[in-house]
Parts: sequence; C-alpha cells; structure tokens
Amino acid sequence: MKVDEYEWGPAEVGFPDWSGTAQLDQKITGTENVYSLTGIDSEKWQIIGLDFGAGESGPHNVHIIAVPRSEWGQSPPSDLSHVRAADIQIHNGIDPFHLLRQITHVLDMRFRIRAVKDSTITINERLDEPPQD
Repeated sequence: MKVDEYEWGPAEVGFPDWSGTAQLDQKITGTENVYSLTGIDSEKWQIIGLDFGAGESGPHNVHIIAVPRSEWGQSPPSDLSHVRAADIQIHNGIDPFHLLRQITHVLDMRFRIRAVKDSTITINERLDEPPQD
C-alpha cells in the first residue's frame, strides 16, 4: 500500500520524560534470525531497521524497515545518504521483546531524564542495591 512519504527518524513519544540510545550486537549463531522470526523473505528484502515499542497495554506490533534486494545492491550502503524503504508491520504475533532476546548477542540501552538530556554524566561511584558482600 502506497502512503504519503515520511522520514523514519529517531524514536518519539508524546511526553519524552526519558530519552536515550541503544545499540545491538546481533547474534550470528543458531537457526533463528530476524528474517525467520518475522516471516520476511530474505531473498526479497534487506532489513535495515527495527521499529517497536510498548505501552501500558503491552507491546506494540513489530515493524520492519526494509529495502527490496533488487534496489539494495545498486550502491554501497555506506554511500547512501537517502534510502527509500518500506515499513512492514508484522502480524504473526511475535512479541518484540522475544524477538530481541532471540537475535541479540549483546544489547546496550541507556536512557536519561529530560533535565539532563544534554549534560555530560560522569560516574564517580558504583553501588549495589541491596548492598552485596
């Protein structure tokens, strides 16, 4: 289905009390991968983005951002300043957090409150709660 084009950018919520970054080191061992878990045809599509979230009522459907393979190989990915892609909503019932667990070797997410959004944060102490021996 064609839509009015829009720029797929950073995550957004109505009231961003917390914002941050995330990086994922994808697991390359095992039989499960993002294609098999979402049902996306790896010969037809090159997945370039994952888009999912959750709210008070639970997780939202996973969205896959993908480019047709027929268009993907025309330029080296590092040369692309603009990419036209499809937003594919996954309706197979996969929980986004299950998907993350299955495809992740290491995941690092960091959020900070709005008041210190642009501040440098220097850690000067490490503690445990409850305290450990």
